[in-house]
Amino acid sequence: MNRPARKTDIWILPQGTLTLVRPLTQRASEWISQHAQDDSQWFGPALVVEHHYVPKLVNGMIENGLHVTQ
Repeated sequence: MNRPARKTDIWILPQGTLTLVRPLTQRASEWISQHAQDDSQWFGPALVVEHHYVPKLVNGMIENGLHVTQ
């Protein structure tokens, strides 16, 4: 039995020492606004994150039921 495809909430795009974290759903945008610092940097629609923070951030997203694509 095939499971329905799950919609991606967050797209992770490594860019060297920085990583772009792009919310693709309203739920993902809300999660980021609740968990990111007020002075966070954005590049267009993507949150800019230093690479060493990404694993903890992604784990938190997954633990909260978001589907993350890297």
